[in-house]
Amino acid sequence: MSVRYPAMRSEVRIHNGVPALFVDEEEASCHWCYCSPSHAGDFVRAGIRIFTFSLPGYRSKHRWWKAPDEYDFTFLYKRLSDFIKAAPDALFVPRIHMGLAEIEWFPDMFPEECNLAFRLDNGRPDVEYRHNRIGKPQHSMASRKWREIAGRALASIVKEAEDFCGDRILGYHVGGGFSAEWFTWHIVNRESIDDYSEPMRLAFREYVRAKYRDDKSLRRAWRHDAVTLETVEIPDVFRRGNPSLGAFYATVFEQDIIDYHECFGREDALSCIHLCRTVKEVVDWKKIVGVFGGYFLTFDRTLVPQRNGHLGFDKILDSDAIDFIASPYVYEYRGWGQNHHAQTIPITVQARGKLYIDEIDTRPHDTKFLFVWLENSLRPETVRQFCELLKRDFAYNQATGTAFWWMDLADDGWFSPQQVTETLIKLVRAEKRLKNVEKGSAAEIAVVLDRYSYAAQFPDPTHQEPYIAFLVQWEMPRIGAPFDVIFLEDFLAGEKDYRFALFPQMALLDEERAERLVEDLEARNISSMWFHAPGHSLPDENVQKIIGWKWKYGEKGHSNVTVRNAQHWLAEGIPEGTEYGATAGIEERRKNAFRWVLRDERAAHRIIIDDDGSSFVGALSDGEGVGLAVKEAGKTFSVLSSAPAPPSRMLRNAAKKAGVHLYAPHGDIVYAGKHFVGVSSAFDGTHKIELPAASQVVELESGEIIGGNVDAFEVDLKYGHCGIYGIFPVD
Repeated sequence: MSVRYPAMRSEVRIHNGVPALFVDEEEASCHWCYCSPSHAGDFVRAGIRIFTFSLPGYRSKHRWWKAPDEYDFTFLYKRLSDFIKAAPDALFVPRIHMGLAEIEWFPDMFPEECNLAFRLDNGRPDVEYRHNRIGKPQHSMASRKWREIAGRALASIVKEAEDFCGDRILGYHVGGGFSAEWFTWHIVNRESIDDYSEPMRLAFREYVRAKYRDDKSLRRAWRHDAVTLETVEIPDVFRRGNPSLGAFYATVFEQDIIDYHECFGREDALSCIHLCRTVKEVVDWKKIVGVFGGYFLTFDRTLVPQRNGHLGFDKILDSDAIDFIASPYVYEYRGWGQNHHAQTIPITVQARGKLYIDEIDTRPHDTKFLFVWLENSLRPETVRQFCELLKRDFAYNQATGTAFWWMDLADDGWFSPQQVTETLIKLVRAEKRLKNVEKGSAAEIAVVLDRYSYAAQFPDPTHQEPYIAFLVQWEMPRIGAPFDVIFLEDFLAGEKDYRFALFPQMALLDEERAERLVEDLEARNISSMWFHAPGHSLPDENVQKIIGWKWKYGEKGHSNVTVRNAQHWLAEGIPEGTEYGATAGIEERRKNAFRWVLRDERAAHRIIIDDDGSSFVGALSDGEGVGLAVKEAGKTFSVLSSAPAPPSRMLRNAAKKAGVHLYAPHGDIVYAGKHFVGVSSAFDGTHKIELPAASQVVELESGEIIGGNVDAFEVDLKYGHCGIYGIFPVD
C-alpha cells in the first residue's frame, strides 16, 4: 500500500529561548494528554488537543507483529478510529512499542539473538524474567538481526497509520524494551546482570576496536599484557559483581568493566536511533519522532543507568533522527508536599536543541492503581489536594520551559472529576498568559552530573541514591530557590550564568577535565560544593591538587557527618551535633521512596579531609576525622563534604553566600523561570516571595494582577498548595 505524502508537518525549533513544538508553522501548546478513547472527553473539555497513546493500547495482549514481515493491522484502524471519534479535533502522537510486539515468537525463532544474563551468585545463565508479560529471554539490544526486521515492521505500521489518518498524526513516539522506556531486559532482577549474548560480545569487540585501535593501546588501558582486539570478552560476572573499591570500579584493575558499561548503553541507544531514523524516513523527515530516554535520576533496585541501558544517552542527544525526549517524573518523594523533577535531565536535553516532554502520571487520592513499592507514598487525600499537585507539576514545566502530558495511567478516569477539569482549564489559560515571553529556567544553582562517572559505579542504589537522589529530590528543593540538574559537558559550555555548583559524583574526573572545570569555575566566579572524592576511580592523585583539596581514605562504609562548628556561616541555624549523610534519617527517607537497600558491602571508602588551608565545620560521625570543611578565595568559596545530602538549611546558607537569589522562605519548593515563579508551600500562612527585579506580578490561575511594579509580594498559602505567578517586565 502506498503512503500519502505527509499531510501535516511538525518540527522542534528554538522559540522564546527554548526548544518548542511547531505544527504546520504554528506554535503548539505545551499541554498534551495520555489516555484511552473512553476518557478522551476529560481532556477535550479542558481544551487539550494533542493526544498521545499506545498502539495497541496499554496492557493490551494484542500482538500485531506475527512473524518477520507478517503483520495484523486490524487493531490499528479501530484504535485510531476510536480516538478520532472521541476527540474529533485532536492531533495524535502514537506510541509504538517495539519490544513487546514480538515477544511470543522472536525468542523461539532467533534464540542466538537474545539477551543473556548471568547470576551474580554462581555465574550461571539466568533465563527467568521477572516481568509477567515476558517470561523468557528477549532480543539483545546489540542484535543487528532484530534491528533489521524491527525496522521493517516499524516502517510498515507507520506507513499504515499515515495512509489511514496521516493528516491527524503530528509525530511518533518509538518505544523499546519491556516498558517502552528502552530499558534492557534484566533491570528488574537484582540477582543477575546482562548482557552476555553473542551479539553483545561482538558489539563490545567493535566498541573496543574503535576506542583503542591497536593492541598496544588496549593493553595499556586495561593493564592486561595478553589481551588483543580479537580476544576481547565481556568482563566476568564475578568481577562485575565485586568492584575493588566497594561502590566503584578502579581504572587500574577494571577499565574493561567501565568500557563495557559504556558499550552496553551505546548499543541500546543505537537500536533506538535505528528505529527512529526508520520512522523519519517513512514520513520524509517532516514529522517529529521521540523516545523515552536518559533516566539518570532513577535508582530503585537496579534501575541505575549502568543497567537500564541509558548510559548511551549522548548518542540519542546527538542524533538528528530524534526530536523529543520523554520521561515520567521521579517516583520517589513526589507525594503531597513533595517535589517534582524529571527522571532525565531536561536542561541538558534543551541544551542539545531537543524538546523535553514530561510524563505527569500523578496519582489521585482514590486510585487503586499503585506500584506496590510506593504504597506508603504521601498520596493526596482529596480531589483538592490532587489538583494542587497538578499545579505543582505544571509549575515545574513552566519554570523549565518544557512540554508535558497529563496521564491517566490506570485508564480509570483520573481527570474526570469536575474540579480536576476546572483546574486543567485554568492551567491551559495560564500557559496562554505566558505565550509570548522568554522561557527557560532562571536557576542560578547547578547540580552537575558526569555521565562518564556513572560507568565507574557499581550498578546499585547504595552510593548513587544518597549522593544524587537524596540531594536532588529531598534537600535541594527546600532551599527556597530553583536549581538545575545538568551534565558536566553542558555546564562547561557556559550557556547559563550560575553562581553555585554542586558536584555529587565525579568518580572519573581525570586531570584534563578537572583542570578545565576548575578554570571554568574561576573564570565565571562560581562557588562550588564537592562530595566524596572526585577522581576516586583513577590512580592519579593530581585531581586533589587541581580542585584544591587534600584528603585521605578511611575504611569502607556509609558516610555520615556531624556538625561540630555551628558558628561557621555554612552551619548557621543548624544545631551543634546535627548529623547528615547516607544513613542519617534513613527511615524517614524510606517512607516515600522505593524499597532500595544501602548495602554495607557496596559502600565506598570514606574520605577524611586532610587540608590545613580549610575551615573545619563537621566531623565524620564515626570519629575518623574531618568530614566537612570550607575554603574561601575572594568572592567565591569551595566546600568539601565526605557525606551526601547536607541539610537544606546548609545548602541555603551556601547558596546565599554564593550570591544566589532566594525567592521564598526555607522549606518552600520554588520553580522559577525567566517570567514565571511557582511556589509549593511548606507551611500554612503568609509567604513573602522576593523577585530578582521589579516586575508586574500576575496570579496565573485567575489573571489577577498582584503587583504592578514590585520586587516582592506576599501570598497566603496552605501546606502543599502551589501558587503560580507570571513575572512580567514593567513598561
